[in-house]
Amino acid sequence: GALLDMSPSADTTYAGVIEGAGDFRKSGAATLTLSGANTYTGDTAITAGTLRVIGSLASQSVDVAAGALFDMSPTANTTYAGVISGAGDFRKSGTATLTLSGNNTYTGDTTITAGTLRVTGSLASQSVAVAAGALFDMSPTANTTYAGVIEGAGDFQKSGAATLTLSGNNTYTGDTTITAGTLRVTGSLASQSVDVAAGALFGMSPAANTTYAGVISGAGNFQKSGAATLTLSGNNTYTGDTTITAGTLRVTGSLASQSVAVSSGALFDMSPSTNTTYAGVISGAGNFQKSGAATLTLSGNNTYTGATTVSAGTLGVTGSLATSSINVASGATMNFSGSLTNLSS
Repeated sequence: GALLDMSPSADTTYAGVIEGAGDFRKSGAATLTLSGANTYTGDTAITAGTLRVIGSLASQSVDVAAGALFDMSPTANTTYAGVISGAGDFRKSGTATLTLSGNNTYTGDTTITAGTLRVTGSLASQSVAVAAGALFDMSPTANTTYAGVIEGAGDFQKSGAATLTLSGNNTYTGDTTITAGTLRVTGSLASQSVDVAAGALFGMSPAANTTYAGVISGAGNFQKSGAATLTLSGNNTYTGDTTITAGTLRVTGSLASQSVAVSSGALFDMSPSTNTTYAGVISGAGNFQKSGAATLTLSGNNTYTGATTVSAGTLGVTGSLATSSINVASGATMNFSGSLTNLSS
């Protein structure tokens, strides 16, 4: 039931150890840095100014008032399992990795100035600013939607087996890495590089027609879902499978993926800017369209059974088609030297 309140008049470092079962409070406008191995287990309250912890903290509850700041800068990789609450802000500084594994309910801003902030618990903060060279890693233990905004020049990583959905207007310009599980983007993404590890999945489901000009790379898989049209205009080098569950996936850039599965009612549209051969396999009950003035040659064993439309340019087929119908628009051309099954019209 006892309380230690520190309210320095100027920025101060306290290198001693605070211990016991009582509570600690930081008040006043100045910055107080705790550099010791603090073992007290009571609650921590920050009513004003900044509390910076570069040592250790056993307290499992830190409440940060509006306008106040809680800064953690561990000297070694550390996990903090407590709960950070309140309307105030949180900052991760220093080069080490800090993992937040608790149910963090604070609603102020989050800033990562250096090193890595890894969140394996929950995060109510709706703004995460990641500085250049820093990393924000989210590894939820269950399928989770994060509706906040990730911004800054730093990098973002999705790890862990669960699905993380980003539904906000994410403006960060650093790299995106998916090491495991699924990262699904239903909002927007300014990051121009998404690397998908083998066995992982990158899903995009824009709410409106959208062009993604970045590069998707890696050995992992890509999925387009939702009714809108997504255009990939970059040099996509990922080698995993591509799945289109709904809407339209339009590729105006390049595609290294050798397997594209198109669900019934969905459309795969290829519109290369130069003459191109696609040697992969297009499968599924969905439809395929060739658009744009260039020539696209399909040389693989394509098993999709939906309709084929050539709206412009030339579609050459040197492999096989199982399409149910072929429609060639006025002025467009289809050159066929492969095999055809299943054609009804």
